[in-house]
Amino acid sequence: MTGLASPIAECIATNAAKVEQAVASLPEATQFLVDSVCAAPISAEREAEFRARSQMNAEKYKQLCEIQKQNRQPSQNSDEEDSDPCRLAAYESTDFPWTIFDSVTKAPADATSYAAKLLLELRLSHIKRTDQH
Repeated sequence: MTGLASPIAECIATNAAKVEQAVASLPEATQFLVDSVCAAPISAEREAEFRARSQMNAEKYKQLCEIQKQNRQPSQNSDEEDSDPCRLAAYESTDFPWTIFDSVTKAPADATSYAAKLLLELRLSHIKRTDQH
């Protein structure tokens, strides 16, 4: 099995044979499988990963903000405002609305390589069966 989240691996494995039969070009079949057919589970996993990272960052910045509040007053320098942990904590805590065009929907490389591997294996098995007859 792969290191992919199981909904992604399951979607790719379940649909690979149909896509391999429907799309002649292996690169196009791979892209169609990961970018269209399995877009929903990939997007859900990417969004969950992004939210988990954002939550970790928000917690880190909240801790840094508390330390900063205890040690000194916030800077009035605009250059330092961009790296102010209190502002970064607020930014990281923001809940963003996502669409299909966001970067979180881009298929991870392991999903693309898994899809390509399955499609190639299917194509080779068809060629071998044809050669045996």
